[in-house]
Amino acid sequence: MYVTGRSSGTPTYATGGTIEETAALVDQRGGQGIPVRCDHTNDEDVRALFDRIRDQHGRLDILVNNVWGGYGGWHEKRFAQMLAPFLDQPFDLYDAAMTAGVRAHFTASALAVPLMGADSLIATISFFAELAAHYDVTDINGSRPASRRPEHERDMIPPVTWPPA
Repeated sequence: MYVTGRSSGTPTYATGGTIEETAALVDQRGGQGIPVRCDHTNDEDVRALFDRIRDQHGRLDILVNNVWGGYGGWHEKRFAQMLAPFLDQPFDLYDAAMTAGVRAHFTASALAVPLMGADSLIATISFFAELAAHYDVTDINGSRPASRRPEHERDMIPPVTWPPA
């Protein structure tokens, strides 16, 4: 199992964990964890990751998109801006969320599909933003789970899940 992240050795944010620690957890549970530093906002990093997977394994069975960049305001203690109605939130919040979120998921998925077979799966992890009325970015970013999309769009959306809020 490849475990990716843009930082290695020391967690970037208080959300914790390193790619090495996560890969070690995979090992402890009987798998093989392979930590790979990959900035998912950098297309060349992402392309190199999927080239490596192709070269080392020839295929990919499961891709879990879990990268997100919309928390910068929380880490910078800009709480009032983060909790403001979306029309009053700074535009850089959406840049981060789209680039290190939706766009990163799209890029990884597009590069993964050629390595995947008919029984492969792409899953996307979302989080509390989907449930928060003040954080409307999920209404426009494509990460809303199929169960909460209009009926005619449900067959077009890959599985999305998030931890309970």
